[in-house]
Amino acid sequence: IGFCLNRVFFCLFSSPMFTYSLCFVVLLSCVHGAIRDESAVACSVSNWSPWSSCSVTCGGGGKQTRTRSITTPGFNCPVSSDEQSCSSTRHCPVDCKVAPWTAWSACSASCQLGEQVRTRKIIVQAKYGGMECPRSVQIQQCGSPCGGECQVTPWSQWAECDVTCGGGLQARTRVVIRRVYPGQRCPALKNTKRCNTQACGGPCRVAPWGPWSKCDPCGMVQQRKRNVIDPPTNGGSACPVTVDTQKCMTAEACDCMSSWSMWSSCSKPCGGGEQKRSRKQKNPKVTCSGKDSQSQECNTQACPPKPTPPLRGPQ
Repeated sequence: IGFCLNRVFFCLFSSPMFTYSLCFVVLLSCVHGAIRDESAVACSVSNWSPWSSCSVTCGGGGKQTRTRSITTPGFNCPVSSDEQSCSSTRHCPVDCKVAPWTAWSACSASCQLGEQVRTRKIIVQAKYGGMECPRSVQIQQCGSPCGGECQVTPWSQWAECDVTCGGGLQARTRVVIRRVYPGQRCPALKNTKRCNTQACGGPCRVAPWGPWSKCDPCGMVQQRKRNVIDPPTNGGSACPVTVDTQKCMTAEACDCMSSWSMWSSCSKPCGGGEQKRSRKQKNPKVTCSGKDSQSQECNTQACPPKPTPPLRGPQ
């Protein structure tokens, strides 16, 4: 009971009745052993968990941990986590490392076709599945002409430009006639230049179609027209047709002949002559039923008698 009286000092209220009631509950708890002083109990912990996996999958320098939990709180509890170094039994891949290329060696031939070599050293060999080493030796051809140059034909004519406007290319070529030695380097065999650099032209632009004309009673056709707004420029597309014709029907009679001309002069001054007049067909595509010429008599009066020549006597 003396031990429990020490616990009474935790009461916060000054009312005697309330304090007595609270202490009574505490004293009952003390009698039944429900209240324990943790400072008087030793801390107990669980067993260590298994070590975790190593933090690295190859090589060394890894860490792994294990933990345990407090089962009974008390004094002097030990640490609840532990750590140790670890390594993997698997080797980490090692990539190959090489030094820079050396300078090219001297050519193996003073003329004709030779070879020259350059190398690079391997600093670290590939291990355990690392990246393999690249090639460490390079060979290239070298040499200069021996007493002669490669002979080529003259340039061909320039080919046609590959575009008509907007900038294109045209090429010319030549071929090798003779090499002094196999593999001899020859001058360029193809040459190109820019062509047709002018801007591409615009196409022809036309206005919409106008209305259809009145039906021609002679030809039984009618037309419609449209005007050119902008003609083509710089090779642009040509203008489409500007006149359109279609067949039609009309009840109007066909007047396919022109008016008669004036009568011509009479062919004789007397004794009955002839004079003529004519007219033309308006539409040569239509067959007209009327005549295109007329004639009539004129100067039908009798001609005066001719004078009788005088008689001549004997000389």
